[in-house]
Amino acid sequence: MRVARYVGATLAMVSLGCEGPGADEAGGVSGDTATEGSKPTCELVSTTELASVDTVAPNGRSGADILAVIPESFETTLTWELSSNGAEVEVQGASGQSSALTLTFDVPMDPQVFFEDWEATDPSGEVVHDVDVVCDDFVRTVIGVSAATEDGALAFELSGVDVGFGPDHPETGDWAKPFIYATRDLSSPNVNFLAPVAQPADAGKTLGLIFEAPQISGSLTVYATSSDETHRLVVARW
Repeated sequence: MRVARYVGATLAMVSLGCEGPGADEAGGVSGDTATEGSKPTCELVSTTELASVDTVAPNGRSGADILAVIPESFETTLTWELSSNGAEVEVQGASGQSSALTLTFDVPMDPQVFFEDWEATDPSGEVVHDVDVVCDDFVRTVIGVSAATEDGALAFELSGVDVGFGPDHPETGDWAKPFIYATRDLSSPNVNFLAPVAQPADAGKTLGLIFEAPQISGSLTVYATSSDETHRLVVARW
């Protein structure tokens, strides 16, 4: 996902600059998706492995900053969202509107940490310097994530999930937090759309997580694609 943060734009999201889930996925960062056309968009121009988790990247972040807020496990309450803006779903196995949720995180003993340099580029791919477009750089590492609800409707284990961390923007009151934003083929939860189309949700589900000690907020989004459009609904939040 490429997100360009336009100077003066309304804060709308979870992470800063050229990345991040939208508010419906994980909530909390700044940015507006760049419009199509001649406006520059943010592109990844280089990735550099940092010497260690303690190495501070040019954006002021390190792998240690990310690891400091990732617990071994976390327990909270998941709330199922079965309808929104004309879309309605059923979640197989869900008991009621909420369920206890356990999140478990698997951090490698010697994690690799990378610095990503993002730049504003024009439609031809050339790097440009546009005062209206700010492309934030990110530090990333990889962890494993497991989730299970007490009602059994949600249960998955994911490996190789990127955790990113961008810079703060105190001038706009935008304080970045480590985040996960990934779409994977998950069989759980088993979701069926009832309206506006009656069909199973696509296997691809989008997971968004924000690590904000001492809490971890997150959401899960499902999609159903009909002949002429894609229907999208956040089915769970915690």
